[in-house]
Amino acid sequence: MSERLRSYPISNDTGAVRPSSTSRLMVRTPDGAESHGHHGNFGITVDLLLSRINALPVLTPTAVRALQLADREMASAREIVALIETDVRFGPRVVKAANAPSNHLPRPVASVNDAILLLGTTAVRDALVVAASRDIFFRPLEGYGLTAEEVWAHAVACATASEIVADLIGYSNRMEAFVAGLLHDVGKIILNDEMILATDQVREHIVRENCTYIDAERAVLGFDHCDVGARAGRTWAVPQHIVQAIALHRAPVVLGQTVPLAGLVHLGEMLCSMAGIGIGFEGLNMTLDTRVLRDFKFTEEMGDIAIGRLIDKMASSNALQTPPAEPAAMS
Repeated sequence: MSERLRSYPISNDTGAVRPSSTSRLMVRTPDGAESHGHHGNFGITVDLLLSRINALPVLTPTAVRALQLADREMASAREIVALIETDVRFGPRVVKAANAPSNHLPRPVASVNDAILLLGTTAVRDALVVAASRDIFFRPLEGYGLTAEEVWAHAVACATASEIVADLIGYSNRMEAFVAGLLHDVGKIILNDEMILATDQVREHIVRENCTYIDAERAVLGFDHCDVGARAGRTWAVPQHIVQAIALHRAPVVLGQTVPLAGLVHLGEMLCSMAGIGIGFEGLNMTLDTRVLRDFKFTEEMGDIAIGRLIDKMASSNALQTPPAEPAAMS
């Protein structure tokens, strides 16, 4: 793994500055110009993308806060229960996820409080992840060459890897990194229908221009999944710094400095790619910005530790391995 980390394709784009927030969606043309409306032959409009965002199951602010609270060492079970129970839809989801057969509970739980008592806060946090995001991420993305299981595995693995990197570099809020990593590719769900039609053009563009998959995605569709995903985060009222990380996770260096949370997700996704978790058509056609390694003082030894922990976590968590329920269809 150390050798792969050192030799992973490196970004040569030293001057790009991506937006720190996404307040509106713009069509990006191949020459870099921006305009509203249609692009290419795919009939993508801002209104269409926004309608798809609104059709997605919602990651509620309660879910985000519950995940963050569950990571606090001093957080009490009472605090977690009180927060979850403020959302009448989210609490039953957590209970259902906690009752998954893979948890081998001695008896079914009827409340979040029972789940914490029987499972402990660590396992309950995994149940929170399933409850918060299963309907969003357990769906096939044919346009990106991913099954529903692979989409789910990649979202959870990137979240886990981002949190591991945060822990290794001493980032103050590991769960913040987890949530950003979980949501980083939500834009792919929104763009999937167009990518089904555009796959051949995207591949041809990559060969012709010798560029990355996301560069081809933007050139062919007029949008990329980072900007679209950030807009989804804003629609869900996700904290702005997490929205920023979604927008910047493929290009986390702005004005010569790594944006911290975006850099964590950037490295987390690279670790997933190296582990072969949910990479689909994109394969290894991503670039590692080594300035992130420099700014984080992230060594090859830390990379070895991170990928070992990632593999162990993905193998040991029963809740995260449990296939979620069937998602609602998008219009």
